[in-house]
Amino acid sequence: MGTFHKDGYSADVAGFFVTSRIRIRLAKTNGCTFAVAESCEFSPGTEGELLTIVDGVEDSRRVVLPDGVCLGQTFVKYKVTAPF
Repeated sequence: MGTFHKDGYSADVAGFFVTSRIRIRLAKTNGCTFAVAESCEFSPGTEGELLTIVDGVEDSRRVVLPDGVCLGQTFVKYKVTAPF
């Protein structure tokens, strides 16, 4: 993940799926899926925040995992419930 600046790309980019009890590091994301960078398990319908941090600036949106996540699963479908 990266953001283009006139002198190049951002130096520090991180993404997380955050619930009230856990924070899972993401490998990549787009508008409807993300890839987890660590093993996790969530029930269908789990809600949380999709948090991105680019050069120290945080941005998040509320999402739901309609199918949940099984152990060993890499790619996860999500739906945005609140875009801010």
